Amino acid sequence: MAKSRFRTAGLVVAAAFAGLVAASAASAASLLQAEREAAEAFEQARAALGAARWDRAEILLERVLMLWPEHAEARIELARLMARRGQWDAARELIDSLADDPRTPEDFRQRLRTLAAGLAPEARPGQVPAGAAAQAAHGRVAAHRPWRAEVHLTASTNPLARTAATDLTLTSVDGSVTLPLAQQAVAGGLAGVTLAHVQPEWGLEATAQKLSREEGSAAWRVTAWGPLGWSPLGRGLPARHAIQWGFQAQQGLDGLRRVAASVAWVAPQSRLSLARYAEPSQADQGWVLRWDHRLPLPTTVQGLASLERSLGAAPASTDSAARRQGHWRLSLAAEMPLGGNRRLQAQWAAQQDSSPYSPLLENNAIRWLSTATVAMEQQWDWGGGMGLGLRAYAGARRSNLVLFSYREAGVQATVIRAW
Repeated sequence: MAKSRFRTAGLVVAAAFAGLVAASAASAASLLQAEREAAEAFEQARAALGAARWDRAEILLERVLMLWPEHAEARIELARLMARRGQWDAARELIDSLADDPRTPEDFRQRLRTLAAGLAPEARPGQVPAGAAAQAAHGRVAAHRPWRAEVHLTASTNPLARTAATDLTLTSVDGSVTLPLAQQAVAGGLAGVTLAHVQPEWGLEATAQKLSREEGSAAWRVTAWGPLGWSPLGRGLPARHAIQWGFQAQQGLDGLRRVAASVAWVAPQSRLSLARYAEPSQADQGWVLRWDHRLPLPTTVQGLASLERSLGAAPASTDSAARRQGHWRLSLAAEMPLGGNRRLQAQWAAQQDSSPYSPLLENNAIRWLSTATVAMEQQWDWGGGMGLGLRAYAGARRSNLVLFSYREAGVQATVIRAW
C-alpha cells in the first residue's frame, strides 16, 4: 500500500513537472510568434513611412508596440508621427519612456532627453531631430520619400457609374410618360497615372485617367495645399492648430469640370474647411462647408467621419434652365489591417439635396443618395521605394431617382515608386 502511494505521488509530481515544461514551451513559442509578428508589422510600417502613408504607418506602429512593448525603434517612429500631427505631449511621453528604461545605455539616454526637450510646439511638423533617437534604437531610420509615382490599371463592371434601370419615367402636370434608356452600364478598363510630391505641411498631386471605351473621355485632377502661415489661436500653436489653403481642379470621365479653392483649420483630430467651387458645365457655383473628424475607434481600426453642407446658386439669368443647387452629406469610413500587409476598407455616404432636382423626375421630389463600398487591399513591398498594390472592391448607390442608382465591382493593380 505504501509503495502504491509513493508511486501515485511520483506520477502526480511527474505530471505537474511535465505540465510546467509544456506551459513554459508554449509561453516561449507564443513570445517568439509575437516577436515575429511585431517584426513583420514594423517592416510594413517602414514601407508605409517611406510612401508617406502616415495613417497606415501609425496603425502598424501601434500594433508593433502591442506585440512587443520594448521595441525601441517603433517607439521613436511613433513619436515622430505624433510630432508630425502636432501631438507634442504624446511624442514626449514615448521618448521619455525609452529614456527612463533602465536597459537604455546612459549615453543614449542623454541623447533621448535632449531630443524630448527639443519637441517644442514651435517646431514645424516633420522636423523632429531623429538622428540621435534612431542611433539610440537600432541605428537606422526609415527614409522619408516625398515623391511618389503610381501607375493604375483597373477593370470595372461599370466605370461610368450608369444606372441599371432600362427605362425612365418623366412626370408633368399632364401625366407621365416612360421612355427607354439608350445608355446601359457596360464594363471597361481604366489606365491612370499619379505623380505626387508631399511634404509635412504642403503637397501637390496630379492624376490622369483614360477609359478604354471610346465614349469615355479622359479624366484628370490637380490638387495642391499648403500653410497660410498664421493661426487664429496665436503664433505659439501653428502646428497643432494650423490654417491651410487648398486648390483643386478636375474633370470627370463624363466630361464635367469643377474648380474649387478652400481654406481649412486643421487640428490633430479634426479639420474644418470652407471652399468656393464652380462647375461651368453645370452652370453651378457656391460654397461648401465641411467638417472631418477621426473617430475614437480601437487601435486596430481607423475611422473618419465627415459632414458636408453645400450651398449652390444658379445663374441670375431668368432664361437659365439650371436649378438651384445645395445638399447635406454625411460620410463614414473605416479601415482595418488584417495582417500580412492586407487591409479591409469600408465607406458609406448619405446625401440629401436641399431643393427639388427636376420637375420631370418623381414629381419634383428632393433627391437623396446612399452609397456603400467595401474593398480589400493587399500590398507587396519590393524594397527601394518600389511596391505593388492589388485592390478588389464592390459598391452600390441607391436613390429615390432611379437615374442615379448604380452598382459596380472591379479590381485595380497599382505599381508604386517612392523616392
